[in-house]
Amino acid sequence: MRRTLMLALVVLTGCDGTMEGGATGGGSGAAGGGDLGTAGGGGTATAGGGNTATAGGGSTATAGGGSTATAGGGSTATAGGGSTANAGGGSTATAGGSSTATAGGGGMGTAGGSMPSTTTPCTPNGQCVWPETSSTCPQDCGSSDVASFTQQRAKYIDRACALNGNGLADTCATSPGGAGRFNELQAAISSLVGGDTLYIHPGDYWRVPTEEERDWAGIYVIETINGTAPTAQRPIIITARFVANPPTLHSWNPAIAPGSTRVNARPALAIRSSHTIADHLRIVGRIGISGTQGSRIQHCDVRFGWGLCDGNWAGIRVDGANGAVVHHNFVHDVTDDSMCNDIADRPSGLKEFSSDRTVWEFNTVRNTGYWGYDLHRDSTRSAIRYNKFENVAESSIRIARGPDSQVIGNIVVGSGQCLELEEIQPATPATDIVANNSCFFAGFSWVIDGAHANHSARLENNIAHARMGGERYNVVLGAGASRVADRNAYDSNGRFCRRLYVDEDPCEMTLAAWQATGRDPNSISATGGACTFVDAPTGPTDTTYDTHVMGGPCATLGTNGQQVGPYGVTSCVGHVCP
Repeated sequence: MRRTLMLALVVLTGCDGTMEGGATGGGSGAAGGGDLGTAGGGGTATAGGGNTATAGGGSTATAGGGSTATAGGGSTATAGGGSTANAGGGSTATAGGSSTATAGGGGMGTAGGSMPSTTTPCTPNGQCVWPETSSTCPQDCGSSDVASFTQQRAKYIDRACALNGNGLADTCATSPGGAGRFNELQAAISSLVGGDTLYIHPGDYWRVPTEEERDWAGIYVIETINGTAPTAQRPIIITARFVANPPTLHSWNPAIAPGSTRVNARPALAIRSSHTIADHLRIVGRIGISGTQGSRIQHCDVRFGWGLCDGNWAGIRVDGANGAVVHHNFVHDVTDDSMCNDIADRPSGLKEFSSDRTVWEFNTVRNTGYWGYDLHRDSTRSAIRYNKFENVAESSIRIARGPDSQVIGNIVVGSGQCLELEEIQPATPATDIVANNSCFFAGFSWVIDGAHANHSARLENNIAHARMGGERYNVVLGAGASRVADRNAYDSNGRFCRRLYVDEDPCEMTLAAWQATGRDPNSISATGGACTFVDAPTGPTDTTYDTHVMGGPCATLGTNGQQVGPYGVTSCVGHVCP
């Protein structure tokens, strides 16, 4: 049964610039100045000044000042000043000041002052628009199951076969190049074109890389397509022949024991082809996406990680990609394991560089030597949502120089810091949102640094519970009115600070004192944490828990009257979600 995703926080795209005025289904539509006004079912839509208004089913939508308003089902939506308002189900949504507000089910949403939007993670409109994915919006984006691509050509690889076939039959070949399975994985991968699915039989796969291959290449690499290029509809798929018994791809010779020097180690699989899906693989080392459009890593088991001893060891890495999706993976026990003797390589479960619109969702990261997720630098519009981070030595979620990030609905159990959102470049406008996350057993909960006026951030509906360490911090929030915190549930044993450098700007020791500075007006705190749970984690290494809020004030504290923490926005978190 597919999980129900109730609420998430995303930035909606603008209209396509179509200029017309009209009405359908008995409604009235008025448009002027190159605007779009559409009404149906007795609705009223009014647009002016380059705006768009859409109304249906007895609704009213009004847009002005370069804004967009959409209303349906007896609702009212009003937008002004470059804003977006969406309402459905008898609701009212009002937005102003380049904001976005969305309301549904009889509720009311109001936004102002360049804040991110509040909407469902899926807007079923027939278009798959970031951050919608096949995990969160199958109505628009299709299924994540590779079996849903029914027009693919099947190829097969089995290292146990004596001869290297052409891959077109699922039996061992009786002659070299004849009908039957490949027996060499790189040869099989190099044969793939758009519309091919490669089924890998169980076994350990590794080869000696050539001297000219470097970090970007990998033990196995898919890069040059000698034929039909893959597309979103006809991708290249690399998957297990038997999901219950997946193949294992290694970054180094599996005969070398862990802890020994790994000669010629490389990423086990490097994806450098667009619209390529790696599915249900077991990785000992690293798997990565680099320089692609629309590629995915899903349902993989990844351990150890790999790196160049340059501080960037990771289990899964996305670098220079556009629209990559990494979902439902189990990344665990990530450590450089004495390979890097001269530098601490900061092993991370997930790592991202210089990419745009990457979505990391429904992953579990457990037991990492440094970071859980590390947006190392220069990515934009990254969404980190519905993930579990367990027993992470440093920051579970670290974002550096990554504007317009969305950190939503994650659970952290046992970490040095749950979130570290560092200063972006001063000249880069950014709007970041950290919402509906839960933090257990960490020294720091939510750290949002920076003081630049063009860096807006919102921290809301989060839980900080069971603080640990000598100096404990609930929140460290950069100075300035553009950083907004509210409706969070805190542990009163932690501090409340206005800047990262707490010796320069003093921290408040109580929530009341913190609220006196104008922060967190509706937040709550209590000793050990303000919320009660179905089955709270008992310690930083506990992996069996249920953090649904049982009741009390945390059950309705959220912005829209929902419970705070992840289960105010999703019904499932982590890689075992359906």
